[in-house]
Amino acid sequence: MNSNERSDALAVVARALHDDAQQAAETARANARTDAAALEAKAAAEAEGIAARARADGEAVAARSAALALAAARRTAREAVLGAQRRGYDLVRRAVLDELAARSDSVAVRALVGRLGDAARARLGTAAQVRVRPASGARIGAVAETETSRVEATADALVDRAMNEQHERIAQLWT
Repeated sequence: MNSNERSDALAVVARALHDDAQQAAETARANARTDAAALEAKAAAEAEGIAARARADGEAVAARSAALALAAARRTAREAVLGAQRRGYDLVRRAVLDELAARSDSVAVRALVGRLGDAARARLGTAAQVRVRPASGARIGAVAETETSRVEATADALVDRAMNEQHERIAQLWT
């Protein structure tokens, strides 16, 4: 598989990935901001209550308690944002794989599976045994094996590679 064929094969996945990631990121970002704001507001109210009670015991104790409560709230809010980002990433990845599976009978996907088999064999040599897997419940792609090596050229691997190559663009969706 030459560079242009790989680029063409990945272009469809990259476009779908980008569009789905954009949509998922917008939704996840809005949900995460709302959740984070609510958590911070709740934490601030709790921190203020702690501070008011602590004033009676001394200013030093109150300041420390409020700082700890706010740090915990920020940590919880950050975990909520990271969780939303992970769910968005997983949703996009699953959508792309589901779309490939839905198109498994298409000429383009069958050609892609053939090219993946060729690429896997090229990595390990002509002695490699290659199994191609259409999307009949199994992962789309090909696996090549020799006695000492194994190459998986599957849709999962392609999607993961495409998402890794698009890491900076995906990261920008969260800012």
